[in-house]
Amino acid sequence: MTPHAMDFFPEKMRRRGWVIPNPVMPPVVQARAEPSDTRTVVAVGRLVRQKGFDLLLRAFARIAASHPDWNLVIWGEGEERPALEQEIARLGLEGRASLPGITAQPGGWASGADLFVMSSRYEGWGNVLLEALAAGIPSISFDCPWGPREMVKDGVNGLLVRAEEVPALAAALSKMMDDPALRERLAAEARRSAERFTPGPIVTAWEQTAEAAIARKRLRQDESQDRSLVGAAGIEPATPPV
Repeated sequence: MTPHAMDFFPEKMRRRGWVIPNPVMPPVVQARAEPSDTRTVVAVGRLVRQKGFDLLLRAFARIAASHPDWNLVIWGEGEERPALEQEIARLGLEGRASLPGITAQPGGWASGADLFVMSSRYEGWGNVLLEALAAGIPSISFDCPWGPREMVKDGVNGLLVRAEEVPALAAALSKMMDDPALRERLAAEARRSAERFTPGPIVTAWEQTAEAAIARKRLRQDESQDRSLVGAAGIEPATPPV
């Protein structure tokens, strides 16, 4: 799904490969029922070490006191729930950070999100980041392998932070929280940038891939048939000119 992932395949396979990202369907975002004095940072994913929610909690703890009107909500379930609950208590984030589980409606996490963060240590692609961009939610992501760099241009449609660096993530959170104009600008550009990942262009890429593979197979079959005919006639193939 990314050029960097392709680099891990043998050279012979890379010559025959295509890079096609996952498509995105924007979440159905419901407007707030009424104005709120509290703003929300949202993260989404399985509660496992890969997703780096422990790093996100530590980053949020660094700036929570200076941003009392912001809370953190981490949607998802998984084996790390007990450890994350303990981390929330250890960091003194009770009432500021929550783990509500899984949303009843797919994409329901986007409702009321003022800021999205993907804190993963690594990803195969990172569908949820792309969904946040498509929904026009200002977003921050670790520049982890692989996916975020393909979606986010730092400072243009979101913020990229060096992977697993908690102080840098805390600084990016503070920067976004303090600057409504920045959030608005990044959100507008995020929605526009996500259009290249809508189903139309992705389906076209898959169709072109299938057509190219079929054409290549037909060419090999034709070449094989030509060699068989030449051999049956007892004719040596012509030596190509030097």
